[in-house]
Amino acid sequence: MADASVGGKTGIDFSGLKNVIGSITQPKGVFIYRGFLETLPARHIANGMAEVYKMALISDKTFWKKLQSEKNFNSEFILKSVTLKNGIVKKDPYDKGVRKILNFGHTVGHAIESVLLASGVGILHGEAVVIGMICESKISLDKKLIKISEFTEIKETLIQKFSPAPLPALLFGEMIKATINDKKNTKLQVQCALLTAVGKCKINVPVTPEQILDSLEYYNSLTE
Repeated sequence: MADASVGGKTGIDFSGLKNVIGSITQPKGVFIYRGFLETLPARHIANGMAEVYKMALISDKTFWKKLQSEKNFNSEFILKSVTLKNGIVKKDPYDKGVRKILNFGHTVGHAIESVLLASGVGILHGEAVVIGMICESKISLDKKLIKISEFTEIKETLIQKFSPAPLPALLFGEMIKATINDKKNTKLQVQCALLTAVGKCKINVPVTPEQILDSLEYYNSLTE
C-alpha cells in the first residue's frame, strides 16, 4: 500500500536475485483499502512501515520528524508515503534519474534478503531494508555526505522503531557478492543511493566492498 502500489513496476526474483526481471507499466488507477491492514500481525505492519520511513528519509524531513514522534501506527502515513513516491515517479517514470533515490537502503538490503532467504533464514523485505538503511547511512557518514548527528539520529530511530536482529557474520562475504548484481550498478561497480541529509538523497554514488563490509560489521555491533 505505502510503496509498491505506486510506480508501475512489476518484478520477479530469478536465480536467487531480487527483482531482476520485470517491466514498468503504469496502472489506470490505484485503490487502497486500509481495512485490510486489520488482518495483519504487527510484524507485517512493521515490514510495510520500513518503506514509509525510507520515503521520509530520502524526501521529507518534516515527515521523518512526524514518524519519530508517533508511538503507534497511523494509516494516514500510507497516504503521505504514496503522495511522496508518486511525485518522484512522475518526474522519472522509467527509473533513469531521480527515481533511483527510492533505492536507498535497497542495495545492501536486497543483498541481505537474497542471501538469508537462500540460506533458509526467514526475513521479510522491510526487515532487510531497515538493516540496509542503517548500513547505507553508515556509508553516507563514512563518505562525509551526512553529519555524525544525523547518522546517530537515523540509526537510533530505526533501531528503536524496528528492533532489527543481528546478521550471521559468516554470510557477509556472500552479501557483498550479491550487491554486485544490483540493477543500479554499471560495469560491476556497486552504486548506491545515499543520504546527503535527512530528507535528501544522492544517486549513483560508487561504493566499495570494503565500505559495505565495514557497514555490516558496524550494524552487527549495534545489535550485540
